[in-house]
Amino acid sequence: MHAEETADVITTRYMKLSKIILEEKTKVVKLEDLTWNLVTSILGEKPMFGFNFPNPDDSSTSIFGTDSLERWKSGIYEKYGNVNIKIDPTANASLGKIQVLDDKFKGDEESYSDGKQAWLDAERASGKTSGLD
Repeated sequence: MHAEETADVITTRYMKLSKIILEEKTKVVKLEDLTWNLVTSILGEKPMFGFNFPNPDDSSTSIFGTDSLERWKSGIYEKYGNVNIKIDPTANASLGKIQVLDDKFKGDEESYSDGKQAWLDAERASGKTSGLD
């Protein structure tokens, strides 16, 4: 087999394996069991700007590898414990691919979001523009 044919076979096998991995339904793991290898095995190659992992303040953290993942996990663990993490390769939005399945986390997220909305509503009611409209 020529080198070019071998490369085509490897590429075809890789594409089939990638498709199998991406077709896999969601996976739920404990926070302490979440690893960079697991994330990339389910979600595929890291996007240029990393994977978006949710924060309780309605923002996200870009995760680029093991170090940034461990920092994010540490922050979540300190506040919420060994919560369940959902990895969903089928989520349409990049922010939905990683979810923290914890009522306190979700409550904090909603609280921050509600606070932002209240601030925007007050700005609009007073005739001010925030530049966010």
